[in-house]
Amino acid sequence: MAELLAFVGLSDKARAYPEQLSGGQKQRVGIARALATRPSILLADEATSALDPETTHEVLSLLRRVNEEQGVTMVVITHEMDVIQTLATKVAVMDGGRVIEQGEVFEVFSAPQHPASQRFVGTVVKGIPSPAELAVLRERHAGRIVTFSFRDGDSSQAAVFLDLAAAGLEFELIYGGINDIRGRAFGHLTLAIRGTDAAIDAALVQIGTHVEVTDISGEGVR
Repeated sequence: MAELLAFVGLSDKARAYPEQLSGGQKQRVGIARALATRPSILLADEATSALDPETTHEVLSLLRRVNEEQGVTMVVITHEMDVIQTLATKVAVMDGGRVIEQGEVFEVFSAPQHPASQRFVGTVVKGIPSPAELAVLRERHAGRIVTFSFRDGDSSQAAVFLDLAAAGLEFELIYGGINDIRGRAFGHLTLAIRGTDAAIDAALVQIGTHVEVTDISGEGVR
């Protein structure tokens, strides 16, 4: 057991009582106890619930070490999408007791198909602005509002910005972001673009050959 306590970083707590341990330390003890049976599969049910962000990060890092260094397959049950994004390689989304979508985490997060999956992923990934968000953006920013969606292997953000600049257009980033899952990037960037309609239309056609473009001004998806 001393070896397992060392693995989870609790060698100095070997003689401590439960009430002397923090929430994160108790989680580490639970992981050590589970590993004592040398399992091939470890079930972690809401392993980070009620933990502060720093402790959550520490527990997730430990679980990744369990998988990578101990060779233990992890089955994680969680409602926290950032936990899945950080820890998992495959995901199954359940709604009403049924699996509604499953696959590689990158595929499900970058292009969720089921409405419930889209709602879950939307808690950590900013996609195309909702009508309410769009109304606020219109009040704050002038110009055509357009969302550019990127997936690993697509054109880079820099290429899109260069195309817009080359067309003589002014633009600013007003919503969205780029996410990373195990070294693979995806995301949605919403820009307010200023210039003539003809110049904007031409630039969007060009950019649409290598990036998904959604013109929220009512022009549709290109």
